Amino acid sequence: LRTPEGARSLARYHLRELGVTKPPVDLKYVLFHWNIEYDEKDLGERISGFLVRDGLLRLICVNNRHTPFRKRMTIAHEVGHFHLDTAEFHCRITGKEDDLQEELAFQYAHELLIPSDWLRANKERWQRNPVEVAYECQVSPIACERWARALGLPLPIEYELMSKHEDIIDKWERKRVRANGRHSKIGRKEG
Repeated sequence: LRTPEGARSLARYHLRELGVTKPPVDLKYVLFHWNIEYDEKDLGERISGFLVRDGLLRLICVNNRHTPFRKRMTIAHEVGHFHLDTAEFHCRITGKEDDLQEELAFQYAHELLIPSDWLRANKERWQRNPVEVAYECQVSPIACERWARALGLPLPIEYELMSKHEDIIDKWERKRVRANGRHSKIGRKEG
């Protein structure tokens, strides 16, 4: 398990154990299966999420500022840490992915959300419309492309498809900002 292939193999084993045969993976069920609680908080700019494991407490918390795609990847990444190392606390800091534990969690998370056998079997679909395939996995096209490259399937995303993805993310971000603004206004009226 201390190798990238070991991490991917463990994720494949877990997919079989969970009865998952194709994406998208139901992460609520994954968390339920391993009795891991979930929360979202404003964790600032640099923290994507964290895992706490203390006795019976098992908690994954992700940054509520992030897009749904990024939250899914962070959850899967922290589930990887849950299975691959024994630390009581793990915190994922954006831009700090350079050690072995991070690489193993990266491998596990991507295999869990974008199973390599499934991606290879759908190579033609991926070549025709990578954004559709990424969305089927409920991950960002960038994450899907990065995983395809790691698997030796260097299939770059075309500019216009990438623009579509960025437009979707921009719309989501505007909705989130508007919703947060409404909550702020409600808070001011009541306060």
